[in-house]
Parts: sequence; C-alpha cells; structure tokens
Amino acid sequence: GIKNFIALPLSAIGIWNYLKKLLTSLRMENPDIIYSHGIKNHFLLTIAGYLLNRPVVWHLQDYWPKQKFARFFLKWSLERNAFVICKSESVRIDLDLKAKYANRVTVMHNALDATQYPFLMPSKRKEHRLIIGFVGMLVPWKGPHILIEAVRKLREKVLSTQFRIELWLIGGVPYKTNAEQSDYAEKIKSAAPPFVRFLGLQQDVRDYYQ
Repeated sequence: GIKNFIALPLSAIGIWNYLKKLLTSLRMENPDIIYSHGIKNHFLLTIAGYLLNRPVVWHLQDYWPKQKFARFFLKWSLERNAFVICKSESVRIDLDLKAKYANRVTVMHNALDATQYPFLMPSKRKEHRLIIGFVGMLVPWKGPHILIEAVRKLREKVLSTQFRIELWLIGGVPYKTNAEQSDYAEKIKSAAPPFVRFLGLQQDVRDYYQ
C-alpha cells in the first residue's frame, strides 16, 4: 500500500545515513577484524568491512533467512570478506553451503562456566527435582513446543518417586507487533501442562543457571 511505498525510500535513506556513521566510526577505530552479532549487523558490517578492506566475523546464533536476497548476500560475503561462526551444527547445516565455503564456516558452541554453575544430579540436591531450563525467544524456530513434548515424554519414563521434573522457559516474544509470534507464544502457554513455568523476559538470567 501507500505506507510501504513511502516507508521503503525512507528506510533506504536511514540505512545509508547509518552506514556513513558506521564507516566514520570504523575508520577512527581502525580495527584489524570486525566482529558482527545479529543478522542486521551482518549485512551492514559486511558492507562496511568490504569498503574498508577488513575481514568480518559473523557470530551466527540463529538460522539464516531463506529469501533469495539473503542467500545471495551470504554467498557474496563468503566469497569476499566474511567468515562465519555458527553456534551449533544445526545452524551450520541449515546454511546449505557448497564444500568450497567449508574453510569459511566453523561451529563454536556457547560456553558455560562449569565451576560457577556446577551441575548436580537430582539425588544430590536438597530438593528431589530436576529443572530443565530454556533461555530464548518463544518463537517456532527455537522449538519450545518440541521441548515441552520431550519433557512430557521424559516425565512418563521417570518414576515420580525418584524426583520431579520441571521445565522453566525464560524468554518472550521479540516483536510484540508480530501477530504470528504473539499467537504462537499464547498458544503454547495456554496448552502447557502444569510442570511448565513461563518466567518471561529477564534482565539477568545468571541466577536461573544456579
């Protein structure tokens, strides 16, 4: 409609102005390597890095979009100045890249300090319960509905006399204006069994890792 017709050139102007500021900042800092986190940043920082002749390392925490332009940009970047760290093998496989890009893509799992957050078997806890935690957005591609079903099946196999199993979901919807995401979150909340707790968005999740 007319709103999109007006929004498109305004967005292009905004992106161009931001890119100019970004280039100015990068020239002042003069980094040897540029680190990028977040899909929007991957686009902007890769272009900036290309213009400044600097390599860019993407930290890919999510699945890459399937749209044609996004696929084109991924391959264009890998053939020029981009390298990709995937947070899981699943993310790497989903990129669906040819073998010639193998030396540009690696997998590095998110780390957790085991000395600060030691795992204790339920038998060694004061309470005989096992809490399974999920920290992330409540969106379909993160799979909280799959996790709920998996924990349900796990509870069926574990004797309730041994310990209780609970599932805590920490997170929310990234964009409340996205009706599809909001509907999905509400659907899994309304259908969730009693052993599931929804704790919402949290500023600091360190206490929950305990």
